[in-house]
Amino acid sequence: MTPNIQYLTELESTADTPTMESTQNSEFVVTIAGDREVDAVSAVAGAEQIDATNNEESTTFTKRKRKKTSGVWEYFRLVKLLDGTDLCECIHCGLKIKKFKKGITTPFHRHVGDCPKIKAVNKDSDFKLHKCILNFVDVPPPYSGVCIYDSLFKCLKEWNIETKVTTLTVDNVKTNDVVVRKLMENLNLQKKLVVGGKLFHVWCCAHILNLLVQDCLGEIEDIIHNVRESVKHVNAYPG
Repeated sequence: MTPNIQYLTELESTADTPTMESTQNSEFVVTIAGDREVDAVSAVAGAEQIDATNNEESTTFTKRKRKKTSGVWEYFRLVKLLDGTDLCECIHCGLKIKKFKKGITTPFHRHVGDCPKIKAVNKDSDFKLHKCILNFVDVPPPYSGVCIYDSLFKCLKEWNIETKVTTLTVDNVKTNDVVVRKLMENLNLQKKLVVGGKLFHVWCCAHILNLLVQDCLGEIEDIIHNVRESVKHVNAYPG
């Protein structure tokens, strides 16, 4: 259907036909099918927006890199040679394999299954830590290092694990130094300790941190006491 075009003037004219001046000052309105009015300015702006959208669609976009989901990338890293060639290097043995553009990972899977160093790492990762309490022992006073050592070694003998002990974790008390020394001397006679017992004595990190904190708090002991007393006074005040 052909749209009807009308000129609406701001100034009333006595003549039936609008003058040139009134036409120049008129508002341009397009009436379509007699039921709907569309602002010409909005129509022009919409056309410009469509053109801009078409121009944006015609521009080339950079291709997003595909996320690596294969498990082989846990064992390989990407390296680039001086000539620009992309290779994949095994993290464990250093073997370099050419990277395929289509994302083929079959050679990488084959290497993961054949690499002896990867096999060794996967075999150590099969180790599972089990935690259990074997016994509670009441050690009568005096709490000397010899008494604690006798009680500990007796427990190890009862469970038949005296030759399977790897490390001993204790807090930083001089009495425990005696326990560690005597137990190491006994186990070293059987040559069952790793690297000659150099890793046997493990100091408790939590106890070390506690000692550091207590030492720092000792420097501001008076301030802490005043703050605590102030809080007690405020809490006890009825108001």
